[in-house]
Amino acid sequence: MLTALPTAYYGYSHSGRRGLLAAALAGSVVLLGSMGALIASALIRGPQAAMLRLGSGMALRMGLPLAVGMWLDSLAQLSGTNVFGMLLVFYLVALAVETPLSLRFVAPAPRPAKSTGPIVKSV
Repeated sequence: MLTALPTAYYGYSHSGRRGLLAAALAGSVVLLGSMGALIASALIRGPQAAMLRLGSGMALRMGLPLAVGMWLDSLAQLSGTNVFGMLLVFYLVALAVETPLSLRFVAPAPRPAKSTGPIVKSV
């Protein structure tokens, strides 16, 4: 939402209706990838699954927009609309918003027990 109106304005002012379509597609692709990464982070639990959570989140968050962005940029209907640039703008804002949200799924590290004083053993 934060970048939807400026990106739509940019798309329309530079490419007309095709620019609006490019902005809507870019925003939708990034939103889909971000939501998928958050869902994967919520579903994959446990300390042993940290790398799986990281990899699946990155694949959805970065891989999906990158692949779809390259495909959209190659379409003749969207040529000259800078759809990949709009996708990058949406991606950067989504990454900044999504990072604090995904950190909520990470369990805090256990704190060591506080010492109540010196331990004295009776002999």
